[in-house]
Parts: sequence; structure tokens; C-alpha cells
Amino acid sequence: MKEEEPDPRLERVVRFVEDEMDTAERVDFEKEMADDPSLRSDVDAARRAIEGLRTLGEERLRQELKNADAEVAGAPGASRTRWWWAAAAVLLLGGLAWWLVPTRDTPQALADEFRWSEPGLPVLMGTSPRAMDAIMNAYKQEDFGTANSLLAAALERDPRNDTLQYFRGVLQDRVNGCASAEAWYAQVHTTSVFASKAGYGLALCALKQGDLSLAREQLRRVVAMGDPQVSPQARALLLRLDKI
Repeated sequence: MKEEEPDPRLERVVRFVEDEMDTAERVDFEKEMADDPSLRSDVDAARRAIEGLRTLGEERLRQELKNADAEVAGAPGASRTRWWWAAAAVLLLGGLAWWLVPTRDTPQALADEFRWSEPGLPVLMGTSPRAMDAIMNAYKQEDFGTANSLLAAALERDPRNDTLQYFRGVLQDRVNGCASAEAWYAQVHTTSVFASKAGYGLALCALKQGDLSLAREQLRRVVAMGDPQVSPQARALLLRLDKI
């Protein structure tokens, strides 16, 4: 039997209630609600159903469905209220509760969620502008083989260049994962302008390997560096790690 897809209307309503829409989408949705009383009713019913999911176990939810049948029968909006409780039950009992009910964070999930995406470096940083320009062009075009070859050649000429060390780590992380990236991140000196980003990369690698102690240690160092881009993200990740 083909598995049913979640109702698009239900998905949109729940995303609105859970504040998962971006600003533009939320504004459009609120305009729809202003013109559609049934959509407002769905939002109200969804809030009650989602709260129920968060506070009720499966057996309690089954009982709540029975109560909804008995208590709201014939009342205005009763069919919508009952429909939303039924939709909540289908999601929960059908194994899709992750969509509505917060799940416990895992190290790997947090590493994926807080992954740092390096957009590229200014061509005036690092080695000669011409060489860095070629490396960045290849990277931004996702020609990682060429970018890697150019980086390797540049590092042979200038092995202590912190820009090249950091970006080789970024590229290895992107292509081959932490096993290849960690050694390059670790070479970036603590006085480098890339120290916070390299440290953050090491923290994420530690998370992926399940080493929470090392991940916290690296993140605390990044927070202390005060980098305006990376330190706030490291601080937010530390707060999430405290809940594991």
C-alpha cells in the first residue's frame, strides 16, 4: 500500500504555529488567515492539538479523541476540532511525530544543524592574488579536484600559510569529511585570523565522532575568541549540548 503524503494544509498550519516560516511566508499566511475564517479555525485547533501531543502519551491521546467526540459533537467548529485531533493522532501513531514533537538532540544531528558553510575567501588573502583567485574560482564552481590541486601546489610553496591551511581543511571537510580535515584545522595557529573558524571545524568533527567533552572544550575556546561570525554560533551550540 502506498504511504499517504502529509496534508499540505496541515503542514503549513503546523509550520505557522511552530514559528517555522520565514518572514515573507508568515506575512502571506497571515494575509490568508485574515480572509479565510476556516484557516483561522484550523490554526486555533492545531495549537490545541499540538499542545496535546506534547503533554499526552499515546493512550491519553486516544482517550482525548474519544472525549472530543463526546464533548464537542454538534458544537460550532466541532468537526474541525475533531479533524485536528485525528490528524494529530495519525501523525503520532503513524511514526511522523518528529514533525510535531521536539526530539532529543544527538551529536551528529547537532553537527549537521550547526555546520559552518564557508562561502570562500577574499583573493587578496593568503598567497599571491592570482593563485588565490584561481583556487576560489574553482571552489565556488564546485570544481573541488582543481581547487585541491591548486591548494596543494600553493602549500608546497608556502607550507606555513594559515589561510591555505585553513582552506585546505575546509575543502577536505567538504569532500572527504573530518578524517581528512582535522589535521589541517589543527595546523592553524591560535593567533591566526582563521583560528576561530578552524577551532569551530574541530568542534564539529569532535561532535560527529561523539566526543562531547572535546567538542565542548573547542567550542568554549571559540566563544572566548569573540569572532563576530563564529562565536555566537559556538555559544548557541554549547547551550544545545547542555540538553544532551
